Amino acid sequence: MKTSIFESIFNYNNSFSNYGLEHFIIFLALTLFGFYLIYIAKTKWNEKQQKLFITLLCAFAAFTQLAKIPIKIYLGDFDAAADLPFHLCNIMPFALIYAMWKKDRKFFGIIFFWIMTGTFQSLITTTLSESLPNYESIRYWAVHGLISIAALYGVAVYGYRLTYKDAINSIIAIHFLAGAVFLVNMALNANYMFLNAKPEVTTMFDLLGPYPWYLLGMEPLAVILFGLILVPFYVLKCKSVTRK
Repeated sequence: MKTSIFESIFNYNNSFSNYGLEHFIIFLALTLFGFYLIYIAKTKWNEKQQKLFITLLCAFAAFTQLAKIPIKIYLGDFDAAADLPFHLCNIMPFALIYAMWKKDRKFFGIIFFWIMTGTFQSLITTTLSESLPNYESIRYWAVHGLISIAALYGVAVYGYRLTYKDAINSIIAIHFLAGAVFLVNMALNANYMFLNAKPEVTTMFDLLGPYPWYLLGMEPLAVILFGLILVPFYVLKCKSVTRK
């Protein structure tokens, strides 16, 4: 019996495999789309168009995330401990709507590091189990792919240049956010932001030891990764000074 499009979108298939052909094609498509978007924004659009399009893109990512709740309720398997937008990557579309529309440079500087160290690596070491066209796959790639593109958009199109002060603010802010989400986890017996246990699939958390030691391991790792992210910005700054 043929499966309808509706069934394909809403029925779980559990057929996604990390580093398989589907993973490669989607990652490549997102990469090409990101480069094309940034090129068009820099060469063809005025400031108003630049701001409007990237804000709408983030809004679309936020919509796919919010739509997960009624879809899960419709399917009869909604779980408040797993399906609310309290994972770091799921929070970012909403944060980016504000950052992109208001062009809040300081706020962008905080969340940029979270996206580059958390969301971007989730495109490579995914926690996904569903293949396209399942809705969960659409949501996963829309959220993680589009906000990664938006973060690079802020640097390439808005011209934001990150400094060590942004990295320090980002590290401080993530602790406050983690504290708030930890309270949510306690109330719902949940594991948002993977504060109570590692993901069930293979991710970079596996390099940091068992619970709770991997949480402590995240501290020096964050400092190292944030430092690496800053390197290109300071290289560009040095080159700019040299040319002058």
